[in-house]
Amino acid sequence: MAMRGFHGVWEATTLESSLTMMKSGAVTRLRLAEDNFALDGVSLAQITAALLSQKSSIETLWMRELKIPSDAGSSLCELVARSTRLTELYLEDNALGDIGLVDMCTSALANNRTLRTLCLDSNGITGHVLPSLGESLATHPCLTELSLSRNPLHVSELGHFFGAAQANTALKILRLSGCAIGPSFPVQCIKLKGLELLDLS
Repeated sequence: MAMRGFHGVWEATTLESSLTMMKSGAVTRLRLAEDNFALDGVSLAQITAALLSQKSSIETLWMRELKIPSDAGSSLCELVARSTRLTELYLEDNALGDIGLVDMCTSALANNRTLRTLCLDSNGITGHVLPSLGESLATHPCLTELSLSRNPLHVSELGHFFGAAQANTALKILRLSGCAIGPSFPVQCIKLKGLELLDLS
């Protein structure tokens, strides 16, 4: 049903095994196997309920390449908003898009106080919603690493993003690799006083 990988990371190969491990209280780092899952709203709601159960001890969750659509984002938002354990969430190579990011910003990040790392690489995010993300970051005291790599970001919106987020001093790492950012971009990052690493590779 599942196998243990390196560094104490467990991999779930079925929905049933993932729910079992989430509720076990013995697993802190869990990866949902990309080749075995295609999450819809129903299964994602089940996963969210399991992660929010009192028995769950999941701190790091990988949900890569699971075909999560933008209209299933409400369960993800509930997870992020209500979780008191989750510190790292990896959602790259899904289909959350701008709608999913807006939901994440307006409700989830505004209420979460434990999440340290959020990866949204390759989710079809265009940049129109970056100001909303910036506003959320301005009041989020915990997030230290954000990755938006390989998204078709609109450079024109980045100034608004940094303007809205400039009150944030917690963010240390920002990854924007593969986003075709222009040479003038790094200057704008000065507005994020705590930033230590900007990845534009």
